[in-house]
Formats: sequence, structure tokens, C-alpha cells
Amino acid sequence: FDAMLAERIDGFEPHPIVFDFLETMSSGQAAPQVPKQLHRALVRAAVDLLPKQVRSRLNIGPEFDLSWRAEKAVAAMVTLSERVPDLDGPAAQACERIGLPRNYLWRTRQTQARLLGARNSGQEFGAW
Repeated sequence: FDAMLAERIDGFEPHPIVFDFLETMSSGQAAPQVPKQLHRALVRAAVDLLPKQVRSRLNIGPEFDLSWRAEKAVAAMVTLSERVPDLDGPAAQACERIGLPRNYLWRTRQTQARLLGARNSGQEFGAW
């Protein structure tokens, strides 16, 4: 990721659309069912992933730094997302495409092994 951005660094320039996008995403308009503070935290976490040189080229200043509170909120969301199945999400859909139940990734290792064995032997999943 860093190498790709480094190759393209000369193409980065500040533009109002960058800030319009960041403000729209921070505002909660993109997903009104998600609390606004969480939107802000996720946007700041995404900006935090950018190398300093890219942020500098785009003139993204400290107003988009990830605060310690936002960092805690993002960490909690990561933990939650690993435990609560999103059965309509890309990961669940990928499981289904390869012949596994959509909730495969959220099962115990032991159950995953049984499911793989069942899939490999052509068995139906039934009540799995």
C-alpha cells in the first residue's frame, strides 16, 4: 500500500472534493443508522492509515487526527465486527460461493473443520 502511494505521490494535490468527501463521511449522512461519532472515528481511522507524505500533499491537517477516544471506539467496533456475523457482507457471500454456509467464519475452529469435511465429502449442511 505504501509503495503504491509512493509511486503516485506526485499525483496527489489538495482539492475541495477531498474535504467534501471527508466531511460527508464524518457527518453520518452515508449511513444514518450508524451514530455520527462512530462515523467521525472511522473517517479519522482511515485518514490515520495514510502516510504522512500523502496527508501533507492533500493538506489534511490535524483536524482529522485519530483521538484516543476515537481509537478506542474503532477498536471496539473491530472486536464487535469479528464476533457479530454480517450474513449479507462480502465475507459471508464468499463463503457461500465456495460451498460453505454464510456464517462459516463466525464458527468455532472445530465446527469450521467439520463443515470443511462435510463440504469436501459432498454432504449437505442441514442444521449446521
